[in-house]
Amino acid sequence: LIAACRGKNARRDEAIFRFLTDTGVRASELCALRVGDVDTISGKTIVRHGKGDKMRSVRIAKKARRALRAYLASRPNLDMGDPLFATDEGEELKFNGLVSIVRRSAQRAKVPMPGLHDFRRTFAVESLRAGMGILDVSEFLGHSSLAVTQRYCKLVDDDLQQAHAKFSPGDKLKG
Repeated sequence: LIAACRGKNARRDEAIFRFLTDTGVRASELCALRVGDVDTISGKTIVRHGKGDKMRSVRIAKKARRALRAYLASRPNLDMGDPLFATDEGEELKFNGLVSIVRRSAQRAKVPMPGLHDFRRTFAVESLRAGMGILDVSEFLGHSSLAVTQRYCKLVDDDLQQAHAKFSPGDKLKG
């Protein structure tokens, strides 16, 4: 999808895809973000309007920060209260607009259109695969319980086979 970002909104669209994948924020949370909610140096981002109107922090890594800074540099005269991701008119990007961005990029990339929640699941599963603890994943996702996080993180059989090979108690027995 990132490679398919083209045209006048290519910087915005790339920043959106990287942000969604790097943070696991919900689509509604992404749309509600303001310029002042993100520290583009450290990557710390305050999600002020999470589910149940709960506030939490998420992080964006180097590539997402770079893409976000490039996008923000293309928008002159920004105030801290301006929408982080905006329409061509500078208005807050809405859910349907976000769906359109994903649809256009998927068509250009010739891939099936992912749902917006797929980015959230990708963040969760890939974070676990990379070694992040489930408690940290749960915190970043803003889940109220580990049971909710576990439903998100259904691992494929290959993941389970690798985990078993690494941690197998039977292989650790002497003899």
